[in-house]
Amino acid sequence: MSPTLGLRRLRLCGTLGVVVVGGACGPRAKHTVPAETAAVAATGARPLPTNESKPVPKVFELVVEPRRVLLDGREMGALAPDAVRRIDGLYEELVRRVRGAPARRDYRVTVRDGVHGVQAISALQTAAFAGWRHANLQGTTKPVTIDVQIPLLPGASTDPGPKWPTEILVVIVRKKTLELWRVPTTATEPRGLATLAHENIPLGLPHLLELECKAQSPCNPMMFQVSADAEFAVVKEALSIAAASTAEPLSATLSMSAVPPGGKPPSVRLGATRVSGRLPPAVIQKIIRGHYDTLRKCYEQGLVRDPHLQGRVTVKFVIERDGRVTQSHAAEGASMPDGEVVECVVNAFRSLVFPKPEGGIVTVIYPVTFSPG
Repeated sequence: MSPTLGLRRLRLCGTLGVVVVGGACGPRAKHTVPAETAAVAATGARPLPTNESKPVPKVFELVVEPRRVLLDGREMGALAPDAVRRIDGLYEELVRRVRGAPARRDYRVTVRDGVHGVQAISALQTAAFAGWRHANLQGTTKPVTIDVQIPLLPGASTDPGPKWPTEILVVIVRKKTLELWRVPTTATEPRGLATLAHENIPLGLPHLLELECKAQSPCNPMMFQVSADAEFAVVKEALSIAAASTAEPLSATLSMSAVPPGGKPPSVRLGATRVSGRLPPAVIQKIIRGHYDTLRKCYEQGLVRDPHLQGRVTVKFVIERDGRVTQSHAAEGASMPDGEVVECVVNAFRSLVFPKPEGGIVTVIYPVTFSPG
């Protein structure tokens, strides 16, 4: 079974990933306008509350139980057992707490035994859309911070996200097994590395990571995926082992697996760059490759609507003197039939930031080809 890279049946703003970073959190900075909340407007969320009289705690604690979510000991809503859904009460309270909080907003999260992956991700992504994207996961042997990556509207500031190697290490946690895969960002086929029964994870996974993770085949960052019926306790165990396997802070995305056993992962191929201006194509390729996960999420939203969806999106965009993209649109020659996927990809390019070009603006034409695997 090959890894898939996404979620099913989302009720927020499309498919999300979750980035996991092992180690201490970074410095905090002053910030008063949460850019993330702009993305929530696209989901038809309720108007933001205006009550600012209550004190805002510096660090709150989120507890995810099998049927409900607690915030600082107070129940915030129920969890759906089989689908990723926004928790309205939690979302509204966390939006209120954003006001006056620093730019990097951290909180603690405890996931109780018996919680499925789909329920944990519902709570984490609800917090992320409310503006809280950094959760310190409790109960691991080494500190692990979950950094939730969410799609943002054009013009909103965004976390740069992980910088992917040419082959990504993917860990899939299923109901009874854990799988290790290497998934290239190019057109080549993914490689299955190993499958472990849950009871063999404590001894088997550290050994596999030691064999696989070398300078020529880096494992950091890596992708974690979880099936809807997998226990999150197994995910947490695997995350803890992965975080302990590297001296540097571990970065990984966490998402729901949507492809049944025997399927193949969606393919996102980044094409040849056509550049008009003084910015090396290799530099442009590197920046775009670092946002591979965002492009993948755009495509997976379309796969939920049509499992056989495939096609090419060719994006033409302009890099201004300060390195920001001010113009981005689909160029001629696109074959992707899903308009929402095309729009999502175009918006993803619009949010990119490049090094300042020499001698004026740069125009780029960049094709991205998607296939279901």
